[in-house]
Amino acid sequence: MLQADADVDRVAFYRSGLVRSLILFFGGAVVTLILLRRTDALVTVPEVFGAEVVRSVLSGVRPEFVYGVIAVWVFVICLASLMGGLQMKRILQSGAKMPNGALGALLPRTGRERGWGFLVSLNAGVSEELFFRLALPLLLLPLVGDGGLAFWLAVLIFGLGHIYQGVWGIVMTTIVGAVLGFAYLYSGNIWLAVAIHAGIDLWSLVVMPVLIGWKKTNGAWGP
Repeated sequence: MLQADADVDRVAFYRSGLVRSLILFFGGAVVTLILLRRTDALVTVPEVFGAEVVRSVLSGVRPEFVYGVIAVWVFVICLASLMGGLQMKRILQSGAKMPNGALGALLPRTGRERGWGFLVSLNAGVSEELFFRLALPLLLLPLVGDGGLAFWLAVLIFGLGHIYQGVWGIVMTTIVGAVLGFAYLYSGNIWLAVAIHAGIDLWSLVVMPVLIGWKKTNGAWGP
């Protein structure tokens, strides 16, 4: 487990994580879609996912309102990220041990680290959405026998994949996955989910650390 110390080599961590993500998620998604002959899923939602059910249920609601609700949820998620960052900073400033040091260690402290965080965020938006919103549900479909169940099971797996962030991290990323999944099914556009995902990660991994002054100098918190 990473420790929230200034001497953690975050650049190496970001670099290795980027490579693993490209191979596992992006590469896995592309290969899966090709082997299943479902590259059409890149432009149209597979009918088995239940997108028409979602649109039918919300047929009486103005699209502007639905997208507004999605925007509010994204705002709430970003606000929760900000509050979490501020709490971690207060804990470290007090000299107490952070309950989940890995989260603190992931946050960049220098311009170079933020540059890598930017790349990691963009990659996560593309790679993880293609994998968890397209490839994984299609892989789960033969096992569970229902496209809607397979789709939302993939959302749960997405959340559980963040177990290194602790229980709160699993809960938050599951909520994020649900918002992204709903946005995808309602809009019929995987690239909207990609943009939202990348935007949330950019906020949490690049913008938010700057706003709260997340840095450490010679083992002590600087201004």
